[in-house]
Amino acid sequence: MLALLVATAPPELPPLPQALTKEQMLLQRIMGEHQRVERKFGECSYAWNQWKLSPEGARTTSRFCKGESVQAPVFISVNCSLLKVNMYKEQQWQGWKSPIDPQAKKGEPEMVAALCANVLN
Repeated sequence: MLALLVATAPPELPPLPQALTKEQMLLQRIMGEHQRVERKFGECSYAWNQWKLSPEGARTTSRFCKGESVQAPVFISVNCSLLKVNMYKEQQWQGWKSPIDPQAKKGEPEMVAALCANVLN
């Protein structure tokens, strides 16, 4: 007696990964740069690669400090020419002050020094 074989299709294999061209690898590297990079000073983390330069020369980014609400981001602005900082919270700017002011967050002077080191002559 002859056994009857039923032909079934083999399961489909996933596509093989294609080798990336030099250009594709470079694009992936560039796109990865747009991810938020945090730098921590004291108890605060700053969105280090998100600094924006205003026409007046102040640099602004968001920051998060231990104990602050994640729901209400705080923005910090630094004027490297004056070596002053200003904070935007509760929908208003708080006023320019020295980063070594007694009310400044721990690590704020180091953050200003790191940001402004290449800006000042």
